[in-house]
Amino acid sequence: MKAILEFAKSYKLKVIEDACQVHGAKIGGKMAGSFGDAATFSFHPTKNLGAMGDAGIAVTNNIEVSHLLKILRHGGQTKRFWHAYLGLNSRLDEIQAAILRTKLKYLARQTQRRVMLADRYIKSLSDLPVGFQKSFNDSQSSYHPFVIRTEKRDRLKNYLRENGVETGIYYPHPIHIQPAFRKYRQGKLKVTEFLTKKLLAILLYPTLLQKQQNVVINKIRSFFAN
Repeated sequence: MKAILEFAKSYKLKVIEDACQVHGAKIGGKMAGSFGDAATFSFHPTKNLGAMGDAGIAVTNNIEVSHLLKILRHGGQTKRFWHAYLGLNSRLDEIQAAILRTKLKYLARQTQRRVMLADRYIKSLSDLPVGFQKSFNDSQSSYHPFVIRTEKRDRLKNYLRENGVETGIYYPHPIHIQPAFRKYRQGKLKVTEFLTKKLLAILLYPTLLQKQQNVVINKIRSFFAN
C-alpha cells in the first residue's frame, strides 16, 4: 500500500481499495481499507464478517466522496424524485445492518483464531513442497481464504475430495481472459496464469476445531508421502 499510495500521489490519482476480503487485516497496525480515498467491503455470508444475505459497504474519510456515495446508492437522487446522477438502488437494509453490528464485536477474536489456525497449517506443512502466503512483520492477514501453492494442485485437490476434505480454487480463471474483459487484454500475464494453475484454498474458518484441522493436515501429508 505504501508504494501504491506514493505512486498515486505523484500522478495525482485517487486510490480505491478493494477491501472485500480483508476484514480485520492490518498493515503497520492500521486497518486495511483505511489507506485510500475510499474502500469497499463485502458482507456476503461467506466473508469473514458476513450478513445473513448479500450486503456491502463503501467507506471514506472524504466528506465530498461520502456525500456523493449517499446520492449514488439512492438512485442518484439529490432530493426526492430528482435524479442528478445515474445511481443505483443499493442500500443496506436495517436487518442486515443490525446483524453485522452484532457480529462486528467478534471480528477481532475470530481474526486471531484464523491467524492461529493459519500458523498451525504453516508449521505442520512447511517441510512439504508447498508454498504459503508471505507474512511481513508489520502486517496481519485476515486469511480469507487460506491458500497454498503446489505444482500438484489438481491431483491434491482430487485426493482430498476422495478422502472427504473439501477445497476451493480462488480463482480458476484470471480476469484478463474472461469474455467481459478480453478486449482489454494486451499480451499474456505470465505470473497470473502460472499462479492460477497452482493455488488451492484449504479449510480455514474460526470454528474449525484442531482435531478437524489435523485431519486436513494428515491427508495432505499422506498425499505427498505417497
